[in-house]
Amino acid sequence: MEITNAGDVSIGGKAALSVEGE
Repeated sequence: MEITNAGDVSIGGKAALSVEGE
């Protein structure tokens, strides 16, 4: 779980969640 992924939420939070899911 990288906090930096939170920044992706602005662009596409769902995309970041997909990465964590896999």
